[in-house]
Amino acid sequence: MNKTTRILLGALTSIALVSPTVGLAGTAQATGETTQVRQLLKVKANKKLAISARKGYVHHNLTTDTVTVKAKGFRKGKVKFAIDGVSAGTVKLKKRKATLSIPSSLAVGEHVVTAKVKKVKKAKVKIVSFNSTMTLATTSVTVNRAEYEAPSITGQVVYKGSVATKGWVDTYNDDGDLTLGSASPDLLGVSSVKADGTFQIYTHDYLDFAPGTYTMKAFFEYDAGYDEYLFGTPITVTVV
Repeated sequence: MNKTTRILLGALTSIALVSPTVGLAGTAQATGETTQVRQLLKVKANKKLAISARKGYVHHNLTTDTVTVKAKGFRKGKVKFAIDGVSAGTVKLKKRKATLSIPSSLAVGEHVVTAKVKKVKKAKVKIVSFNSTMTLATTSVTVNRAEYEAPSITGQVVYKGSVATKGWVDTYNDDGDLTLGSASPDLLGVSSVKADGTFQIYTHDYLDFAPGTYTMKAFFEYDAGYDEYLFGTPITVTVV
């Protein structure tokens, strides 16, 4: 074997010994990068937003609602809220939670509340603003003790955009320190609501009141749970 042949064989042997080392290093680097990507994806996947509404609706100009966001994977940050795409404010996360109050002034109809954290996660929930009203034939009556006359008052309730098909109208005497509920000393009477939303309330309790001007208030409840007590429509009662 001549000198030139020995040199070529030596060079080839060196390349053969070095090449596997370079390949292993490249594989290790790629594996490390893959692991980092997986970890980042895992962290991102663990960051979740859960959004919910306490009721999911408001009665226009009567009641409010709250929307709560639970942010999993976020230790701190701010939640940007929007209603129908219009900013509704920014709330700091406290114990991974943020709450937005939905005003009663929200226009009648369906709305979408969105929440966003750090431009990473976004969640949404629907809120409905219902038109609910109580209409009375009159809001002023006179009770005549001498003639024993105590007029009744008729009315109708619209509940969540439709005439109420059931429920009760409770009347109270509001002396400035009104207490609500079935055990209230201010409770005057309870009237049922008919299938067409109409009802009738009475003022005969005022026959036992001294002459003067009083305020009677009418509240509507759809069920007996007192969880929604609506309106509190005032009626002026003059006793003579």
